[in-house]
Amino acid sequence: MKVNRIFHFVISLIVGIFFFSCASTKKNERIPEPAVYSVYANPEKNFIQDGCTFIFFRLYEPEYENPLCPENLLKNLIQTIEVNNVRASHSAIGFSLEDNFLGMTTTGNEEYGLWYESCTDTSTNGYMEKCLPEKSMQTVYALRVSMDEYNAALDFVSESLNDRELHYSVGLNFLIAGYGINRKFFNPKDAQNIKTMKVRERPLRNEAGVKNFVCSSFIAYVLINSVESIRDFFEERGLNYNYIVPSDIAELPGVVKCFSSTFADYETEAEKFIAAYARNETVLNSLGTDAAPEIPETAGF
Repeated sequence: MKVNRIFHFVISLIVGIFFFSCASTKKNERIPEPAVYSVYANPEKNFIQDGCTFIFFRLYEPEYENPLCPENLLKNLIQTIEVNNVRASHSAIGFSLEDNFLGMTTTGNEEYGLWYESCTDTSTNGYMEKCLPEKSMQTVYALRVSMDEYNAALDFVSESLNDRELHYSVGLNFLIAGYGINRKFFNPKDAQNIKTMKVRERPLRNEAGVKNFVCSSFIAYVLINSVESIRDFFEERGLNYNYIVPSDIAELPGVVKCFSSTFADYETEAEKFIAAYARNETVLNSLGTDAAPEIPETAGF
């Protein structure tokens, strides 16, 4: 049974990679004029308290009209090797709760590997526009960081956003698939989570000229190079950012869940979250700490 599942996974992976490779070779006939893009962080939709603030992440569980589209094939592949309780096939990073997160895909923008992703206006991103907004789900997570760490991550992502040599690595999916098969099917369940799994490989960081990522490995790389607690975690565990899958982001130390919604309802639920935290300073101060109280689901979280 296990062998059959692995066989079907490998066949699906080859098909999915083939389709993604084809999609990634499409180019615009007219190359646009060079532009400088900025990471938009709206202070009204961020939280700064006592010298700390938050880096945000969105994990996606998209639905597609076409079950055979490359994105849906990749989604199914990721679910085959999923070991966490969180279901996610894509991840993005943000520096406020503005609906303008940044993610790595093959089809987000034909000129840039890293591009803006809006849940409520999916037409601005080639990956997002294939999703069904009323059925696709997203969940926002937050990591409490110092202002220095926040600015380091912000600068890193800002530079990456304008780097035309930065690419989504289709080939890296093969490495993740092999690692994921071993992680799920050849390790006991209590050793599959990134906090408990046994690893020997030393992490890679601060390498000159790293330009190839998938969505989750990019986020991990950003955090390793900007947030001390995450860097220490990867070094102590011997983790390699190349093998991080989207749901692993939610398992990183210090990362807490904020709220979930459909793509279409993102702005509504984000405003509820912001309003609740603005009203309750105790909750705001404790977000991302052991003292954080539970927020009732009825409050939009």
